[in-house]
Amino acid sequence: MTLRPVHAPTYTVDGESLYYTSSRDGTHRLYAHRLDDGGERIVAPDWPGPIPGAILAGGDRLLFVADSGGDDLTHVYTLDARTGKVEKATSQVLTRDSPIMPSAVPGTFYYSARQPDASQAIVMRLRLDASPGESEVYRDSGFGFLSDVSSDGRRGVFLRFLNYQSNRVVVVDLEHGRAHDLYPVQGDATVRAAVFSRDGTRVYLTTDGGTEQASVLALDSASGRVLARFDETQPRTATGEQLVLSRDGERLAVLFNACDHHIVRLLDAGTLKPAVEVALPLGSGELGEFAPDGRHLALAWRTPEHPTAIYQVDTGSGRSQRVNGDGATQDDAGSETSIETLGSEDGLRFPVIVTRPTTPGRHPVIVDFHGGPAGSATIGWSPSARLATLYGIAYVQPNIRGSGGFGREFEASDDGHKRRESFRDIDALVSWLRQQPWVDPQRLVIKGSSYGGYLVAQQIAEHPGRWRAAVKQFGIVDFISFMQTTTGLVRQNYLREIGDPERDRELLEDLSPITRVDRIVTPLFIYAGANDPRVPRAQSDLLAASLRERGVQVEYMLAENEGHGASAPATQRELAVRSMRFVLRNLTTGEPGL
Repeated sequence: MTLRPVHAPTYTVDGESLYYTSSRDGTHRLYAHRLDDGGERIVAPDWPGPIPGAILAGGDRLLFVADSGGDDLTHVYTLDARTGKVEKATSQVLTRDSPIMPSAVPGTFYYSARQPDASQAIVMRLRLDASPGESEVYRDSGFGFLSDVSSDGRRGVFLRFLNYQSNRVVVVDLEHGRAHDLYPVQGDATVRAAVFSRDGTRVYLTTDGGTEQASVLALDSASGRVLARFDETQPRTATGEQLVLSRDGERLAVLFNACDHHIVRLLDAGTLKPAVEVALPLGSGELGEFAPDGRHLALAWRTPEHPTAIYQVDTGSGRSQRVNGDGATQDDAGSETSIETLGSEDGLRFPVIVTRPTTPGRHPVIVDFHGGPAGSATIGWSPSARLATLYGIAYVQPNIRGSGGFGREFEASDDGHKRRESFRDIDALVSWLRQQPWVDPQRLVIKGSSYGGYLVAQQIAEHPGRWRAAVKQFGIVDFISFMQTTTGLVRQNYLREIGDPERDRELLEDLSPITRVDRIVTPLFIYAGANDPRVPRAQSDLLAASLRERGVQVEYMLAENEGHGASAPATQRELAVRSMRFVLRNLTTGEPGL
């Protein structure tokens, strides 16, 4: 099994310990960390991937979902935290999301799911105790995700996905399979998270309301009437990514993607006014949950100086404290991290995270593009950046137009026929790098994963002399064949973001690097997971074969038991070593970039 990389901590029933996952010993393990004395025990050793979204299913039993070899076809598993015994609880072939247990109905769980290649989402109910088994309770008209379930288990809040900038909040009657739209009343709005109040009379949600204002709303769960509102101001274009409600229903925690870092707000659940200012180091992470007594909020957090660790926030004072030493801080004297803001040809401003060696002189640079396209690079611990700086290489992570967390206009500014405008941001970045006194302009390397991998192929096809070497990880090279083979949810979003292969065929052919593959001369390292359903390995196979036929230097790492990424620690290590070795070899040989 390959488990999805989510590390959010979970409290034990008594609140005296936290469960969390870590790969600090070279393999993924589930730990129980005692909060009184810091003692730890291994609950589940030698897992091939992080345990995702694990929730307490009563007593010492935890529940989680996992796929096999990265194929996105997930099952629900139970884990006995005392013995480490794992049992499979489902049998149907589905892509399942993380389960939700209504607090008043122990032993019953709900989750959204999708059948392979289906165009509709379903909501499933799983009973583990009385009348055990899995059954469908609701089928939506489109794609989407179950975001929460009311405490009594009678209603669910479902987020129908139209595209990254348009969602519908739907309240589902889980007993009768009926549903009604709650928000927005009209128009488009982005909604990333929604939860019920403890009594079920309210739905809290994060949204931009179809504007450039990030907000948290409290809605009447029946009528949709707005009962309370919080507007984020630092910045107002942030994106609300997560909501967590305390067990007594009095506090609401919100995680915002605030451009290039994350912030956490702690609100009064009744008024949505700030209850206390949360003090966390500059970085990024994800929310866990509130302690049973509500006095602390657990979260996973990473900073440029420290890998992901578990923190507790005192909900009375807002002060935070790291509670485990997962991944000791390495000597930080050899590098420094900063955020630079650059201007594109048309005046658009975009941020770039720069991690560079502190040693004097000019350094090679790796430019790493995130996926999405509406993903984002955020401040925090980066093993790739640390490895690069150890070899005297600077590491740059741009958020070009189209990135998320910067508002609707910025995110949509590369859609469809505007795609090439984002390429001009890369031109501006390269021009800026060449002017920096710490950059060796003849040794620039490009790297990217998923959509970032597409940008790698685009750049080396259209600018054959710009980059000394390239690292492409599970990236698209032919939009026409990609749109015919990718999974439904990804395809639906790309119809809007990139284009329709029937209506926009000429555009997609022009944007596809395979159209200009005969121009590629840059040495290229390719990585792909053999089971990837999102960007199928055929995209990587096609590029590797085309370049090898022409005698271009290619190293192709195909991981047989991986999907869209590199989940197993052994795969991660091999990828890091092989790709860095490839980069170093080409930084010292070959023709410099022009």
